Amino acid sequence: MYFVVLMPVVGADSQLNVIYLGNEGFYISSDSSAVVIDGLHQQQIDAYQPVPAAMRENILKGATPFERLDLLLVTHYHSDHFDADLTDRLLEMRPLTWVVAPQQAARQ
Repeated sequence: MYFVVLMPVVGADSQLNVIYLGNEGFYISSDSSAVVIDGLHQQQIDAYQPVPAAMRENILKGATPFERLDLLLVTHYHSDHFDADLTDRLLEMRPLTWVVAPQQAARQ
């Protein structure tokens, strides 16, 4: 399965920001768009760092520095990359956010 995500290209006068969320999760933003990749979950697996609860809540609420969120990208269905309940909450709280996920995750 392949994903193609089209987002505006960061120009020479724009800045790209990357925030590590935990495990394999990142928040990547520019002046024109923002995406969370595998960063909305609450599962801790062995030595991998979970996404802190306060950070998850800030993503859900759109609090600083997560005011903008255009896309939640889920690379695969594992509990340390995807949480169906948190995704539902995100869509309730931020209904303009797109979610791109594998079919397994979409079934949840």
